[in-house]
Amino acid sequence: MAPWPVGNGGAVSKPFNMTAALQGNWSLPTQIWSVLGRLAELPQDCRALDITRPVAVIDPGIAGLSFVTAARVGGHDGIIAIGGGSAMDTTKAIALMAGQSRPLMDFVDIGDNWRRVDAAAILPVISVPTTAGTDSEVGSSAVVTGAAS
Repeated sequence: MAPWPVGNGGAVSKPFNMTAALQGNWSLPTQIWSVLGRLAELPQDCRALDITRPVAVIDPGIAGLSFVTAARVGGHDGIIAIGGGSAMDTTKAIALMAGQSRPLMDFVDIGDNWRRVDAAAILPVISVPTTAGTDSEVGSSAVVTGAAS
């Protein structure tokens, strides 16, 4: 059953309040800013998250690089993702793994594996999405391929 009045053929039969129909609570602790020109606020956003030595993950540059090693060795204390879903997912995996002592596959989303994560060791992330897609910048999980090998 539709949450609004529907007439023949699925057409809306009378006006309805779309905001009320889509109202909900979201549990992800993700702040979202939008509007053109917000990139200029990036230094301020880094300061707010106590990021003084960020590393950037950019779509064209992610293939074949060990960003986890770079984040650890470079003393980076936060990550900025710029790009589409691949950059966002890679960044989340790096942020997770940079401070963990267990291998990535120990955290696969099965049962209560998430309890193995040292949450205090996850680096803060700032995402700058350049595409409209699956909203990877606001989700807590990441798609990682080839990790088992």
